[in-house]
Amino acid sequence: ALIALASADEDNKVDARRGAGEALSQLEGWVGTSEWNHLHKMKFLQAEIAVHDGLYEDAAALYDEAIRIAGEHRFIHEQALASERCGMFYSTRMSNAQTAASYFTQAAEAYMKWGAKRKVADLLQMLTNSNGGEVGDSFLLG
Repeated sequence: ALIALASADEDNKVDARRGAGEALSQLEGWVGTSEWNHLHKMKFLQAEIAVHDGLYEDAAALYDEAIRIAGEHRFIHEQALASERCGMFYSTRMSNAQTAASYFTQAAEAYMKWGAKRKVADLLQMLTNSNGGEVGDSFLLG
């Protein structure tokens, strides 16, 4: 549902949104049986849906909740992914490069902690390309 929603073009936005809604309903049920395993996933999907629906303030708060809960519950890889998507959100939807860089740094730290060194290198390359060959000190020092 996350991939379909994030990559939906004009021709399949409605179907992607419908699928995300169905996945969200399923996650809500799972949260009732195992909040520890599913709450951060639900918040993450809610954030992506809010972005899709243009509810950017809600999206920002939901991303933060997803990131926080995933970290508290030690789902480092999902904390990293939510941080990365939040960085993309701030970069593309909010035109806030400084906040985006902060989330990308957080994502890189979580990916590194998880052992995904190649993903960290990909993030660094993406940031270098998007900043005209320069990466902010906060990313390099993180």
